[in-house]
Amino acid sequence: MSLQIYILGSLWQQDIHPYEIKKRIAENTGGTVNITDGNLYYNFDALNKKGYIEKVEVIQSANYPDKSFYRITDEGRDGLRSMIYKSFAKPTDISSLMAPLLFIRLVDIKRIIFFLQEAIEKREGELTDIQEHIIDGKVLDDQTEQKQLYSFIIRYAVSRREHELVALKDMLNVIEQLNNGQ
Repeated sequence: MSLQIYILGSLWQQDIHPYEIKKRIAENTGGTVNITDGNLYYNFDALNKKGYIEKVEVIQSANYPDKSFYRITDEGRDGLRSMIYKSFAKPTDISSLMAPLLFIRLVDIKRIIFFLQEAIEKREGELTDIQEHIIDGKVLDDQTEQKQLYSFIIRYAVSRREHELVALKDMLNVIEQLNNGQ
């Protein structure tokens, strides 16, 4: 869904060729995110079938394949807003919010702030539950080796949730500053 959000958000601003999306992603992420042609064109095709985008121009040249330009439709604008809200309402992890974050100006930012506050509260609850589990020493297996392995798994879970929590709070802070015009 993140690639589809990025495609729709980019088309919101101007008609564009799929390759330009790939190029922008690579340039704007310093090459850390690479999209395969197959994945890119699959997502363009899926959005086209949903009626979210439409071809507006096909440029033909002698020695090159046809170059199709697309635009977002009204259904696509509504779909993009819905995808952004859905991403923030139920984030799977911080990386699932990167593409939607780029287009939050297209939706009600106060609603996004509310969703982030809920996600932070949920992560804090999960962290508390895990930490209580550690304190209570609730390990299913009494074998020493198994306890060490479970202990590692729990430490990893705590570390990951702490990292997610810090990132969510930072993201919330940035969005609140944007919302306040800073």
